[in-house]
Amino acid sequence: RLVQLNGLKVVRAILYLMPDAPESTPERQEVEYARLLNNQPPLAAEKESKHFAQLQIRLAKLGCIDLVVACMSSENSDIILAAVMLSVTLLEGGCRPAQDMLGNVLSQSTSQPFFQQIHQVLEDSVAALKTQKRKIKQAAAERDANKAAGIASTGAELPSLGGSLLCMTELIKMMRRMCMGQHMLQDILRNQKLNQISINFLEEVVKYLVALEPELTVAIQDVDVVVVEG
Repeated sequence: RLVQLNGLKVVRAILYLMPDAPESTPERQEVEYARLLNNQPPLAAEKESKHFAQLQIRLAKLGCIDLVVACMSSENSDIILAAVMLSVTLLEGGCRPAQDMLGNVLSQSTSQPFFQQIHQVLEDSVAALKTQKRKIKQAAAERDANKAAGIASTGAELPSLGGSLLCMTELIKMMRRMCMGQHMLQDILRNQKLNQISINFLEEVVKYLVALEPELTVAIQDVDVVVVEG
């Protein structure tokens, strides 16, 4: 499992650092590595670097799309998260060839475990959201009670929703990139024709966002980027 996890992280790091690209100076790599650690998109992707796009396609063809799909069936939550984060970087900017390769894999009946895992992440995230909401409400009530009783506050901050929603946030980012450019992956996310169980994931995400909506305003005000970026 450790080898699998580190492998996913190394491939994603290669996409950021682009070791063979002419513009990849030590200074540039340092900037990109910092963005990797902060889970920000590669600067090369934002600048629409052709070398970044070529590297996306090259790694996708070398089997990284298959790697992502295979790792999504893992029982290890860290591996699942790393696989989703790698897929986000491979699809960054709406990389059409990577989208096509992923679409070809997910249009087959063998994609059932991939979609089952996405559904499980959705369910787990909703449960985590409800649990975290209870914690926030309880912490706020205790703070108000202490204030009414004249007891000095400890100054502890209320729990944030972001930490419990990281995997779901990355999953939504993956889906957004799957759908960029009106790709056929939109239809696959709505209906998995060859699978025994088909789930409309776009509807599921909308339901999730509706449940999260009351916290989005607060998250924006508090600059809780983990919640907002999804």
